[in-house]
Amino acid sequence: QKLKETGTMWACCCAADATEETVVTSQKPSDARDAREENVETKIQPTIEVLPSAEVNASLPKSAAFGSFQVVVPTQGFSTLGLELDLTDLSAPMISEIEKGAVQKFNQVFMDSSLRPYDVLVTLDEARNWETIEKKMNGPLPQKMTLGVKRPRKVQVTFEKTGPLGMKLDFTNHSVGAVLKDLDPSGLMATWNSKNVSDAIGPGDRILEFDGQSYLGGELMEQMKTRSTMKLTVLKY
Repeated sequence: QKLKETGTMWACCCAADATEETVVTSQKPSDARDAREENVETKIQPTIEVLPSAEVNASLPKSAAFGSFQVVVPTQGFSTLGLELDLTDLSAPMISEIEKGAVQKFNQVFMDSSLRPYDVLVTLDEARNWETIEKKMNGPLPQKMTLGVKRPRKVQVTFEKTGPLGMKLDFTNHSVGAVLKDLDPSGLMATWNSKNVSDAIGPGDRILEFDGQSYLGGELMEQMKTRSTMKLTVLKY
């Protein structure tokens, strides 16, 4: 596969070298990797399995508002799933865009069970970590693949910056926002959590927006350094 400047496009767009920060310091440039996608159109298979995960409440719709679930995507005849992935956190590769490929075709036919940007790819067939998931995505695709995903819900977080935020974040200049890696129990974010227990955010959650606007990682840090009121939209997984 040939590489482009911004990510890995056989199956993903990588923000691979995430930088760990405590919200207000500078970060090194990302080591982004992209490869050109090659797509071969094929007829969709006549039978699609949509498998609800045992972790998901049976009352959730086919395409859950949030939570964990599985879909079985026909991949025969395709050279790519067509997923661009943000790899700021390698333990939770997040779908940033869905391009031409097997998943886009699946979404068009089975809209009620579609995958979405911000879903995290947890498993791919028997693969359970990024190293093995990447190998499967980069190899020849079989007739079908089972994708286990985790869908977040958005949480609005607002408080005045009267002291240390107490957040350790992973981000790059090209990451989708920033991923929360750790919380200081004495920081303002932990204080907000104690008052909003059902919406409390933690490691693995991602700050997506500041004051209603989406930012890349470096831009988000600038907003959080210079503004006195924190108005954050967080993807809670």
